[in-house]
Amino acid sequence: MFALHETTQRRVCRIAFLVLCVVPTLLTLAAVAYCNRPWRHRDWQDSLASHLHVRAQLADITRPQPGETVLIDLRLADLESEEFFCSTERVQSRTSEGRLVIDVERLQIPASRLNEFWDAFSTWLATDTRTAVDINLSQLTIAHDTFPDWQLKNVKVRSDREADGSQRVVLVGQDSANLKFKSGLIVGAGTWDAKIEASLVPLPAWLVEQFVPGTGSCVTASFCGIIAIEQTRGQYAGRLQGKFAAVDLQQWIGMDGPHRLKGSATLDFTALDWSDGRITSASGSLRSDTGVMSYSLFDSAQKLCGVVPGPAWDVPVPSPPDTMIEFDEAAIQFQLRPDGIRFAGLSVDGAIAAKNQTPLVNLQQSEIALPVGQIVRLLNYLEQLGWLPATRKAHDMASRLPLPGDEGRSPAGDR
Repeated sequence: MFALHETTQRRVCRIAFLVLCVVPTLLTLAAVAYCNRPWRHRDWQDSLASHLHVRAQLADITRPQPGETVLIDLRLADLESEEFFCSTERVQSRTSEGRLVIDVERLQIPASRLNEFWDAFSTWLATDTRTAVDINLSQLTIAHDTFPDWQLKNVKVRSDREADGSQRVVLVGQDSANLKFKSGLIVGAGTWDAKIEASLVPLPAWLVEQFVPGTGSCVTASFCGIIAIEQTRGQYAGRLQGKFAAVDLQQWIGMDGPHRLKGSATLDFTALDWSDGRITSASGSLRSDTGVMSYSLFDSAQKLCGVVPGPAWDVPVPSPPDTMIEFDEAAIQFQLRPDGIRFAGLSVDGAIAAKNQTPLVNLQQSEIALPVGQIVRLLNYLEQLGWLPATRKAHDMASRLPLPGDEGRSPAGDR
């Protein structure tokens, strides 16, 4: 067999040592140095900021093994306001079977900043070059300052790129009773469509309010149904279908108004459509069991909406505004369109409210569309001393003038 010269053997051994030992060692040391470089936090924060168009802050970065990255105490903030809109204790990313897999520990989002999170998430999906992403969240919490937080556990988010280039996302999670919650999202260039299915898992009304205008008046209620939202170049539109349960009637008509209406109701929307923060049409019904209303509310409704006393009415007309009138049932059907709003009674014999199975309050002409402004006037703001007209100009002017009660404030407290 041919034997190499001794000099050649030495050269081969030296080259093999360099290739098999020295180079891998240097590459490993370089990789370790790069992964633990002092400025790696800033590099990661800049990378997240460029991908999500946000400000990022994190406490530490580790790499348990090759191909895995762990971000510790990650927080994201809005670029303009610099207010944080989400935080998580730990984010781990890796690649498995050609899919990017992200494991997230206890993601928390303030309800007031939900839109910022939604925009950042859709921006990432629309601009990221990956075609397949799986996100696993041990717990998703949407926090509110006043009401109990809304939580889902074992949340799975799967994202796949469609043939047209859009990204299809499906979110599935469970509430504390192990009921299934599902939401879908399609993200394209400058647009996204979302469908939230809350048929089994109720959504608090304060959470619905973040997406659907006009639902803030029943903020303590819970919603079951479907919400569809679409966004095109910053313009939002959508439709809501479903029920708000346990609506506080006093809160619904306004806590600061002159009228009193006590009771708990179910608000059922056949459809509620909105565009750019304004309701365009709505239809549905409102039903309540036993409750109490003030005479002032009936008097305003009589003058403005054409209601009249029914056979069960036993209160003198007129009566003091604070006289309270009891009812056993109240039910109305409504339809809001650009030409006005129509009402129809759904209680006994078509009444709006009933007592002892007898009509208490009737509606004279349900087929006539009332101007929407009549409903604003029904709150009696224009006829109460000290109350502002229900116009943007009046409220804008009032915000620049001293109002009753301001004289008691300390000047130092307004700084």
